[in-house]
Amino acid sequence: MDDLERQIALEEARRQAIRDAKPGAFDLSARAKEEGDKPESEQSASVRTYTLAQQAIRFIQKILSYGWKALDPIVHLIVRFVLWISPKLYRVLKAFLYWLTFEKDETQHYFFAPWRGIANCIKIGLLFIFMPLILGAVYYYSTWETYHDIYIPNAGVFINQNFVRPNEPGQVVAPRDEIFTVLGKQIEADGEIVPIRFDIDSNFYFWFYHDANRPDLAAAKMDSQSPYGTKCTLEATGIYTRLPRYIRIWAVRWLDTRAEIVHVVECEEQKELPKAFLPAEGK
Repeated sequence: MDDLERQIALEEARRQAIRDAKPGAFDLSARAKEEGDKPESEQSASVRTYTLAQQAIRFIQKILSYGWKALDPIVHLIVRFVLWISPKLYRVLKAFLYWLTFEKDETQHYFFAPWRGIANCIKIGLLFIFMPLILGAVYYYSTWETYHDIYIPNAGVFINQNFVRPNEPGQVVAPRDEIFTVLGKQIEADGEIVPIRFDIDSNFYFWFYHDANRPDLAAAKMDSQSPYGTKCTLEATGIYTRLPRYIRIWAVRWLDTRAEIVHVVECEEQKELPKAFLPAEGK
């Protein structure tokens, strides 16, 4: 019993000491209030840190509050637009579904026809399948042209992409079909030298060209063994390389507009540097 009584007495003494301790001894907010009138150099380090943290929190809260209020007009416009467009979209959807699944009888009255709905869904599916192919053919054949006298330097043909997602952590890095890039120069009629770029990728729209089916062999035709490069005549299609970079990325992703060279007509190894590339006299 003596040990038990001693433990009870010690516990009671500990609690009494806590009750008698100076208020705010372990409360930074209370200590900050007590030392608030003192110069900053005389305040304790913990109080100064606590004060700076409180100021930073109030500043962040104020910025977030202003930003939250600034979003009110944008949210208001979005809500008004949704409320305005919702009934119209509902009417359009209702009319579309009505056209999709209802038809007239001999008395010009509409009745539900499930077979009509199934047939129309199949038609829409076929449209989604074949329309991109048709639009792709229109795009590639309408931009198909021949480029004459394209000068390609010795190292102007190289593989641009050879892997799927090579730099994304956690993704499988798998080999893919090669996409070759050709960097050349074209001499305009006025003598101006214009840089030009092509890509070579498989393009089934030009199945009748061997180069469109084997881009690696098409690139090999332009791979020069001469230090002065080659001069080639090419047939190319598409506007991919003529677009700005970020527009080009989305065009490739959504429209598949990457392929350019579809046929290497002929290439001639150069034995000397073309005169247009030589420095002018007196320069």
